[in-house]
Amino acid sequence: MGTKRPREGSLLRISLGDGQDAFARVLANSQVATYSHRTSRQDSDLSAVYNSTILWKLTVMKSALHSGRWPAVDCRPLELELKAPVEYFMKDRFTGRFSIYRSSDGHTTPSIYEVCKELEAAAAWDAEHVESRLRDYFAGRPNEWAEQLRARP
Repeated sequence: MGTKRPREGSLLRISLGDGQDAFARVLANSQVATYSHRTSRQDSDLSAVYNSTILWKLTVMKSALHSGRWPAVDCRPLELELKAPVEYFMKDRFTGRFSIYRSSDGHTTPSIYEVCKELEAAAAWDAEHVESRLRDYFAGRPNEWAEQLRARP
């Protein structure tokens, strides 16, 4: 399936550039859920991926999904947890007010920092930044891109 175009439910193999690969699942609306499992290219036990923890749900640039950089290695129907709308935070740069953006329909509601600090920013990640964030996660260090997007009071 590596040559097929990813679609909702596709499992993507993401090269971390060090002989290790991470994985992400294609969600609705150009979103992915990244998994806490990584492996060498020779390992093909996908059940370990599907049974691992979801790290983040992010909106990604369409090019990350369709360039072939992240080949689809499997496709399964999404579990209920992965079908649920994702909520992201937004902060108005002029007023400083927070709101929550719902990915499924674009609805926004006012919010506060204490709620938003637990959410991902409403931003579209490019492939390189997702890969950087995964490398940093597995190395146990903060990621500069995630830190730049983090909610601040």
